Amino acid sequence: DMAPSLFPLAAVPEVGAELGQRVMEKGVQLKFGVGLTAIDEVPDGLKVSFGTETLDADVVVLAIGTRANLDFLDGSEPQVNRGILVNEKMETSAPGIYAAGDCASGRNIQTGQNQIIGLWANAGYQGRTAAGAMLGKPVDYPGNMPHNITHFMDMDFIGFGDVRAKGEIIRCRRDGFFLYAIRQEGTLALVNIVDNHIISGVIKNYMTRKFLGSSEPISSMQKVILLRSGLDEAIIELLERSPLNEGVTYESN
Repeated sequence: DMAPSLFPLAAVPEVGAELGQRVMEKGVQLKFGVGLTAIDEVPDGLKVSFGTETLDADVVVLAIGTRANLDFLDGSEPQVNRGILVNEKMETSAPGIYAAGDCASGRNIQTGQNQIIGLWANAGYQGRTAAGAMLGKPVDYPGNMPHNITHFMDMDFIGFGDVRAKGEIIRCRRDGFFLYAIRQEGTLALVNIVDNHIISGVIKNYMTRKFLGSSEPISSMQKVILLRSGLDEAIIELLERSPLNEGVTYESN
């Protein structure tokens, strides 16, 4: 991969490097910062080239991501910015025309900007909103935030928020479970979770409410889930508190 570590769009480098180490311990070799230059057929299989290095292979899988096919649009209406721009009702800039799913650039509730958020749940909400709007129902979908939930090789990785965020760092480790969070101006801007999917729903719910303007803290029931799943009171308090000292790192082991 040309990226420096695993999950570069969802995991901070420290977490990506840890995931990579865990994968390598399971017997998978990884190469980062390396570009593919050629795939050649040979009598007994394939040869894959990375600059000056060549590897033998039986099968090659190339993953390059996706891009919505919008070539059928005329370029003026509806307006497009990687995806078709939509409002909270999924209506495009062309009145009466709606878009939903991976072709639609809806609101990122963290940044307030329009962005394609390629998640099936987001697509489902957008689709229901567009259908309701076309039927004249009072609908309003505020948007979503980028997140990644991946279960692989007996591991879990969950990432919420902006991987480029800068601010206070909170780390918590418990017997293989690793939480890495960044708070920006007193609000969680990024959370990476390794091997503890149980807390992900509580964390996502709290971050979503904050991005939508709620001042409500984590509820007592949600705190019980966090406490039973490896977080202590001090870390939970740090996740909720108002701004502390920019650039400071808080750790719990």
